[in-house]
Amino acid sequence: MTALMADVRSAIRALAAARGFTAVSVVTLGTALALCVTVLSIVNAYIIRALPYPAADRLFRVDYAAPNQNPPRGLESLDWSTLDDVIELAIAWDLDVFYLLGQRYPESIPGGWVTPGYVSGFGVRAAQGRSFTTDDFQPGSPAVALISDRVWRTRFLGDPAIVGRTFQAYVSDRPAEAETFTIVGVLPADLWHVNVYTDVLAPLRAPTYPYMVRLRQGVPPQTAADRISALVRQGATTVPPDFRAGVTSTQASYAASVRPLLWSVGSAAGLVLLIAGANVAVLMLVRGRGRQKELAMRLALGASNLRVARLLAAEAVMIGAVATILGIGLSQVAMSSLSTQIESLLERRVPGGVGAFEMDVPVWLAASACGFAVTLVLTLAPLAVAWRAQMATGLADTARGVTTSAGGRRSQSVLIAIEVAASFTLLAGAALMAESAIRMLRVDFGIESDRVVTASLALRDRSFPDDASRVALFDRLASQLAGFGGSASVAFGDWWPLQGSRPRRVDTSGATPTVGTANPFAVSPDYFSTLGMSLRDGRVFTPQDRIGGE
Repeated sequence: MTALMADVRSAIRALAAARGFTAVSVVTLGTALALCVTVLSIVNAYIIRALPYPAADRLFRVDYAAPNQNPPRGLESLDWSTLDDVIELAIAWDLDVFYLLGQRYPESIPGGWVTPGYVSGFGVRAAQGRSFTTDDFQPGSPAVALISDRVWRTRFLGDPAIVGRTFQAYVSDRPAEAETFTIVGVLPADLWHVNVYTDVLAPLRAPTYPYMVRLRQGVPPQTAADRISALVRQGATTVPPDFRAGVTSTQASYAASVRPLLWSVGSAAGLVLLIAGANVAVLMLVRGRGRQKELAMRLALGASNLRVARLLAAEAVMIGAVATILGIGLSQVAMSSLSTQIESLLERRVPGGVGAFEMDVPVWLAASACGFAVTLVLTLAPLAVAWRAQMATGLADTARGVTTSAGGRRSQSVLIAIEVAASFTLLAGAALMAESAIRMLRVDFGIESDRVVTASLALRDRSFPDDASRVALFDRLASQLAGFGGSASVAFGDWWPLQGSRPRRVDTSGATPTVGTANPFAVSPDYFSTLGMSLRDGRVFTPQDRIGGE
């Protein structure tokens, strides 16, 4: 222990004497490590860390059709209990919009009708009041609801006596009459779900089929897919001949859109760390050559090879350790200030909320491993090259009074040339990875979303029974909104841009009539100009193309 402390003190004195070298080495490595740790934190939050649900590793999404295609009919009437030996928990929900009445103003709030499996599978609990019970899902039982912390604070002004209060709401799935719901609980503020329809939850009492399943322990997803496919083929209708249900990890499917981007950024960050480590290693080699007389003198005065090796290793370990601490600290600062921007940039909410970006055990271990790898390289470089290759010549050079032999100069030049070539190679790789990430973020979707504000509106059939009345309403809205808040144009559509609409049956006439499905969008004439969309050929719609037009 005494010898170790002596080595540490000697290393501190040596590094303090070379303040420029020490500062450049620590800052270079610390910045590169900060980049790597930051990217590791993001990758961990989206891809590695389990979703914030019980037994999330056994939670799988079930797909019954290709995207934007209708699933087979009759799925809700199948006997799903026959799969109890494979499926531990069946999870389903019906997304909806609740149009709350009363209070200061009516408001549309995204929510859903959920099954008992939803409550258990996603660990839904109440911060105030209670969650749903088995009786709440029985037909004829009173209508109850859970509301989010946001709705409680904004709509009900944080009423401490919220449990037991009622509210009236129209729902898009049941638009005939307003329903009265009793609030039985308030959801936690940190509740997170794979979709945002969680401001109002109500029990679903109609037959349905699972959208997600929690598989039993040890059941592979392939087995579950086979069993579900067989059940659908046996009992459902309009089943394609080659039908096969898709069973995909919920976490994998949620992160699928950001995974290529994160791996590209991570690869670029790793290459940057390699460049930084290589540069600092060469700096240590060059510095080691300048210390040959000092090291040779130590040997001449009786220091052992091991003692000199320990001294060099102590300096490298101290540089690596300080750089690692600096890198982790800079990463923490970056994540605390950029967490919300990261979600916006990736256009994907981080599972569990921005708190998932905090460093946990896997990230700490990965950061420590990166720091250890860098320290190991810094330790081996001077030992393997500068010390072993040049130590013997140090005494001879000292005896002759020559500072650097011709062979030493040649070896130093070769090392620097190799380092420069390697750095350029790694830099090119990092640049390519960064360019790939930038291209993924800048994909041109054909619309200009800057300064575009969207809002949803639902119309009751009773108030607007025909197309003419709806067109008249939209005309009035367009007239009133024109110029409001500096708006340059106003447009309407029956679905969000770049979102899949509901498939509809399409019959074509002609010499060879066909029947199929399509995903049409109904839009107003100004829709294209508002979103900056251009046509390759033809023209955009005009007011004469709509119902009642000439």
